[in-house]
Amino acid sequence: MERQKQRYYKKICQRTSKKTLEEFASFIKAHVSDICRCYDVQSIYMLDPSQLIEIIFRDAVFIFTLFLRDWAKKQGFTSKDNNHDEEEDDYYDLNQSALLRVKLLTDLMLLENQLPFFVLEDLYKLVFPSSNENSFPDPAKPASNGYCFLDLACSYFNIKKHPSFEKKKIKHFTDLIRYQVLRNCPIVGNDEQIGNYNMHSATKLHEAGVKFKCTTVKNIFRVMFNGVSYNCKKIGDLDLEGFWLINQATNDALESTEYSLLEVEFKKGVLKLLTIDVEYETEIRFRNLMAFEQYYYSKRAYFCSYIKLLDSLIDTNEDVDLLVKEGIIVNRLGSSAAVAEMINKLAVGVVHSTLLYGEIGWKLDQHYKNPWNHTMATLRHVYFSDLWRGTGTAAAFIVVILTLMQTILAILEKAAPTK
Repeated sequence: MERQKQRYYKKICQRTSKKTLEEFASFIKAHVSDICRCYDVQSIYMLDPSQLIEIIFRDAVFIFTLFLRDWAKKQGFTSKDNNHDEEEDDYYDLNQSALLRVKLLTDLMLLENQLPFFVLEDLYKLVFPSSNENSFPDPAKPASNGYCFLDLACSYFNIKKHPSFEKKKIKHFTDLIRYQVLRNCPIVGNDEQIGNYNMHSATKLHEAGVKFKCTTVKNIFRVMFNGVSYNCKKIGDLDLEGFWLINQATNDALESTEYSLLEVEFKKGVLKLLTIDVEYETEIRFRNLMAFEQYYYSKRAYFCSYIKLLDSLIDTNEDVDLLVKEGIIVNRLGSSAAVAEMINKLAVGVVHSTLLYGEIGWKLDQHYKNPWNHTMATLRHVYFSDLWRGTGTAAAFIVVILTLMQTILAILEKAAPTK
């Protein structure tokens, strides 16, 4: 990866004026303390100022180039459109490999790899001063970029830009991902007035008659936290490289309706959750968001509250199997035990200071404690679990009723006085 960073750095330096480079160095010096705190390496403070400036510049340029050319590829442009030699353009090596792309996305989300967002935005304006805010980047002319850096970041992470993003002071990419996860999340009020309650696993709730349902919009599956999280009609829409195919009808339908990963609803005995992909990169992404929330948003740790809810629903392999069957979980780990272990490990050590799902937990507990719900659930599971068993149960019930009626009629006939 360092080789690609160095190449991008040299290309930018070759077409950037000396005055701009000096402005760049001055900007970094003015914010060096804020920038250094974002690097998870103590030795960064021991570097020579010129070396430090080069490292930060190289990282920033790598991100700019990656984002711009990713957008160009999504628009169908190639290196020929940009007058580049395709064999010499390392960008294609980075993006033609689905596995490498997923790794890049994950690395850019890691908390220890973050540069302050305001630094990237300001450096972007310095490197590309001819930015036009009213047009998107022209991949055939890298120096005349369009849209602000936030637009490119949203495009790279496949995030639909929301007007509220402009008003928020986004700290870095991890913070941007969190805003996407929380978008349209129905934040509840104070849960302190809710009485004590116990959380129960998915199988126990199922035994008490709770039905699980995945949240959908016109049969649209909202993919979150996979390598490239596009909107798909179904889970199987994959191309040969492993990227999710974009369906225009799906995108159009979601223009008016947006769901949050944290949106959970319990009504009339049905618990609705958004479908969640569980793959090998999921744990590190989730743990990264949780660590960020607990440090910066300890009183608004909504994502941590969501993980605690999943942890309460998943205790055993059977819980995972049930949620997979109902479409709540897409298991890409292959093993139900691996999914259960991952979710349970994520919840360890989480300070549960935000009761986002307190009301739902209380309602689930009340439903579970109702004996009538257990009785009706047992009848459904044992005697009406499928069509044939239900038909057999109904037929047997009719036979019993007819036999009982026949017996009663026979008794009445014998008891009647003879003339």
